[in-house]
Amino acid sequence: AVTSGKIAIATQGGSITVTRNVTAGGTGTVDLRANGTTSDIAINPATSQTATVQSTGGGTLQLYAGQSITTSTANGTGTELETTGNLLLQTGSPLGSDANRIEIASAAKLAGTAGNTLFLRKLGTASDLEIGSVSALNFNGLTTFVTGPSDLSGLTTTANNGNVTLTTQGGDVTITQAVTAHGSGYVDLRTANAGNLGDIAINNGATVSSTSGTVQVIAGNTLTTDSASGTTTELATTGNV
Repeated sequence: AVTSGKIAIATQGGSITVTRNVTAGGTGTVDLRANGTTSDIAINPATSQTATVQSTGGGTLQLYAGQSITTSTANGTGTELETTGNLLLQTGSPLGSDANRIEIASAAKLAGTAGNTLFLRKLGTASDLEIGSVSALNFNGLTTFVTGPSDLSGLTTTANNGNVTLTTQGGDVTITQAVTAHGSGYVDLRTANAGNLGDIAINNGATVSSTSGTVQVIAGNTLTTDSASGTTTELATTGNV
């Protein structure tokens, strides 16, 4: 932990396992990078411990893994990520799993991409979430010897018919950048009607799509768009909606 400032940890090849909290105080940022095609970031709390990657004052959190980002905690039993700022996630393969989702206590804005399935869950009922554009962190000390993520927009799976799943315990979700599942992968977006109601707004010309998989958008309250009729497509697939 640091009381203020940045935390940046990177491997040129090899995985990172987080067994205790990684905490940047104030608006400090956290940048974790596991470079290499077989390198993972595993958020696996030690016995009777918590392992949350967090910024206490709204700094950006960035996790980049050549292979996967995973957790050993079952859904609903731990918090992997927490900030009131932005969150950028990038993997070459899976990001979470159905039974062990990457759970986010809070984040103002989220962008992520995975080379396989992507399973995320937002906890809490009082905060809202935007799926939008997030600028990558690129510190000079890291970029000299490791690659890193690019700026990201929306939520995307890029290969392996990867699914995109984001569910919430409550609060609204605003989509301002594309949510796209690869191939026959499905999109599953769901908000619960708790706290800030659970509205889903597809705004800014954004599209939620899959090439041929099912697109499912279930709002706890309202499902809306700010685009005038006939000006954009909110949902797209050759499969089912």
